[in-house]
Amino acid sequence: MAQSSHDYVLDIAANTGLPGLAVLAALIGACAWASVRAERRRATGGGPDWTIAWAAMGAYGALTLVNPISLAAHALFFALLGAMAGAALARPGRAQASAAGLAAGLPLAAAGLALAALLPAADARAQAGWDAFAAGRFEESAAAYRDAARLAPFERDYARRETIALVAAATQDPARLQAAEEALRRFDRRFGFASGDAFNLATVLVGRGRPAEEIARAVARAIALNPHGAATAWYAEQLTRAAHDGGVLVFDETDRWTYVVPLPALPDEAMP
Repeated sequence: MAQSSHDYVLDIAANTGLPGLAVLAALIGACAWASVRAERRRATGGGPDWTIAWAAMGAYGALTLVNPISLAAHALFFALLGAMAGAALARPGRAQASAAGLAAGLPLAAAGLALAALLPAADARAQAGWDAFAAGRFEESAAAYRDAARLAPFERDYARRETIALVAAATQDPARLQAAEEALRRFDRRFGFASGDAFNLATVLVGRGRPAEEIARAVARAIALNPHGAATAWYAEQLTRAAHDGGVLVFDETDRWTYVVPLPALPDEAMP
């Protein structure tokens, strides 16, 4: 998706279709049903109190329907889901762990502990990036998101937000256009563009005075990625005009995005 709907269920449906949504529902439903049945069969009061976990996970699930989610909390949800299923499917008895099992499990446990420490740290740096971006400190924001992406290199959103902050920084210092283009091309090689990312690249190319043909390729890619976007046709036209006549990068403080104003459309009093 070019932009999150702030609803995890809708995002899954949009990105993977109804089959993907069905798989997610089946996974969560099967784990929950197995856990409930296991708790009902359990004769003793020993072991974890899964009813508390059910309440916490249900509340988190409700939150994901209305609010963006952090990577650390989301990973914890699925870790709990796996633990819930494992506890439900465990067979009674006192199985003895083998040396080979311990040798295989210890590195996995260490990796899990490292991940548990890194994800909240990455979230904290990403939050710092968001706070700096909201305050208009775009260079600081880009640096914070870069740190978050290093801590969690598999998280696409942190790397994407670094590129957004660098493009915004170019409205304050045009010398940052080169860094913004490099970050965007690096992001594309690693994760691939959504429509908004391709539009950001076209915006940066206009700012750098690149040939109209190169800008047109970026615009065409953005359109192909989201042909029915609400502002796709309008902004594609803006960029096409700016590719031939030049343009100025402007940061919109209301919607918090950077766009190009073609030079002929810029009032004289607003000229830099």
